Amino acid sequence: DICFMKGALTTGGTFNEQIGLHTQLSARTGTIFGLNRANYGLLQGNTFAVGSKRLTKALVGQAAMLPMNMGNLMDLVLVVSTSTWADLATEDLAQKIFDSSYSGSVSKSGSRQISYEVLNRTVRVVCHPYMQGGEAFLTSEDHLSWVGSTDVTFRLPTGENLFRLVDNTNAYESQCVSIKQIYHEAPARAAVLTGIVNSTDT
Repeated sequence: DICFMKGALTTGGTFNEQIGLHTQLSARTGTIFGLNRANYGLLQGNTFAVGSKRLTKALVGQAAMLPMNMGNLMDLVLVVSTSTWADLATEDLAQKIFDSSYSGSVSKSGSRQISYEVLNRTVRVVCHPYMQGGEAFLTSEDHLSWVGSTDVTFRLPTGENLFRLVDNTNAYESQCVSIKQIYHEAPARAAVLTGIVNSTDT
């Protein structure tokens, strides 16, 4: 079963929905937003094959070279799944060196954020529960935009509510409206990391 927005399914089984980040950042051929990627180098996506193993700090550094070699001189954000975060946090804790501030009275470990200094830039690792387990996105926040005329809403432009009681039942139905598109201005200056195998996968 497939769930999709009303009007999104067009003839021939194709969908007329927003182009997601995965397609924008990974595809090297075809058209995007009416433009042929072959004619514009910055529209051609990047993928970095981790090689069916766990993601490490060293591999993050290698992946960061792809967007940087295409002219991305900004700090980067690496969006990973919860299982990938657990592996990176374990590696980070194993490499931590305790100094004189260590106290034996309370055992406290772990981090809310992992940050790497790579090629004179900072790579901030962010965990997101909607990120697929075997992949990760590496990009700069300044390259991303939400473009559109209305965010997800349950109201009409006139202010009317889009909730209504269903006739002859003890239920209600709701409708929501959204005209938005996530947009990456230079997919070549980002990368999709593929082939990540997390410790929880084995």
